[in-house]
Amino acid sequence: MKFYFVVEGRQTEKKVYAAWTQLVFPDLVQQRSSLPEIQEDQFFIFSSGGYPFSGNLLTHVVNDLKRTPVDHLFVCVDAEDEAVATRRARIEQELAGLKCPCPYHVIIANRCMESWFLGNRKMMTHRPEGHSTLHTFWEHYDVRTRDPEDMPHPGETVFQGTTAEYHQKYLKEMFRAKGLRYSKEFPGETQDEHYFDALVERRRETNHLASFGQLIDTWSGLGSPRLKAIRNGRS
Repeated sequence: MKFYFVVEGRQTEKKVYAAWTQLVFPDLVQQRSSLPEIQEDQFFIFSSGGYPFSGNLLTHVVNDLKRTPVDHLFVCVDAEDEAVATRRARIEQELAGLKCPCPYHVIIANRCMESWFLGNRKMMTHRPEGHSTLHTFWEHYDVRTRDPEDMPHPGETVFQGTTAEYHQKYLKEMFRAKGLRYSKEFPGETQDEHYFDALVERRRETNHLASFGQLIDTWSGLGSPRLKAIRNGRS
């Protein structure tokens, strides 16, 4: 198989999708130079450099695919403050209008990829009261028991910024309480096998992380034995 990933983020998405893809499809190797050099059993990741997707970018992507065929295109973006269904429908409509020459999968993280990362229940300390900022966030919304994707903004008196930025700040504080570091440039343990498996298990055991569930359902449908085993409780 040959996969082409298109992401918005400069760092996090490129690193995490590369790591997760090789966990789920261990026979695939990342092609790091350019799409035209992709070979069988490889994948390539293109980033828009942090700029929002536009029609021009998708036109560029589809033209790439007409010159260099692949088996599957993955468009992976954050919903931010937009409804997941609305953003997905717009991108799918554009790809259909451009006559994308291969099957495509539009993966929308609700609200952002960090919202997914908050779903690892083992990463949340059991004593958040020892960490003032995290304790404030935890009192507002306990991501161990409630769906991280549904977490609302706590209000300007608690945090000034967007809801997606609040999710990112919550994650950083959760990591800090464990003596770990998370940043956009260094997503750390989120790339690791144990972290990914914990998110898959959270989705399997609850109705949480629905937009992450779309990703793992898509990958399961493409024949990943690892995901099928985890989701059936045989990890």
